[in-house]
Amino acid sequence: SLNMAPIDWIILLVYALSTIGLGWYFGRKQETSNEYFVGSGKMNPILIGISLFATLLSTISYLALPGEVAGKGPIYLTNFLAYPFIYMFVAWVLLPIYMRQRVTSAYELLENQLGLSIRLLGATMFLLMRLVWMSLLIYLTAKAIATMIGVGDAMVPWIVLATGAFAIAYTSLGGLRAVVITDLMQTVLLYGGALL
Repeated sequence: SLNMAPIDWIILLVYALSTIGLGWYFGRKQETSNEYFVGSGKMNPILIGISLFATLLSTISYLALPGEVAGKGPIYLTNFLAYPFIYMFVAWVLLPIYMRQRVTSAYELLENQLGLSIRLLGATMFLLMRLVWMSLLIYLTAKAIATMIGVGDAMVPWIVLATGAFAIAYTSLGGLRAVVITDLMQTVLLYGGALL
């Protein structure tokens, strides 16, 4: 049986409580919307880079990549050789330029350079893409959790609801700082799990 052992439940509970706790901690220290949305523009670039990495490394990657490697062979892993260079370029070249602009989102830069219609087009396309991606991500996570805890597919909608509520709670409470710190935790957990 694939049911989770008591230690697994303890780890899950500690992780969940620490994530919500971080959201609450950073949330109570915020005094402005600038702090909530961009961390006052004073966040560590390395943490931001790790957060960007965690955004791209998700449950989908964790579940799909082993199958891709099994199907296509280890040559598929060569895609990932470029990742460290991409992240260094983003962290040390692009992010400092972006942070100097003192904007809340990249879409403000689009509007400044190309007009409001391009800003709205870019934002709309991003939101639609993220909505589909996030729906798939939460659904696959719920399927994996259902398998791990040994429940049927009938519980998947409830797991989706709990997972979504949890993510909304810590993000809404803590803003960007909470998201960046929890992304760091997720990266350590995902990489630690992969290495183990």
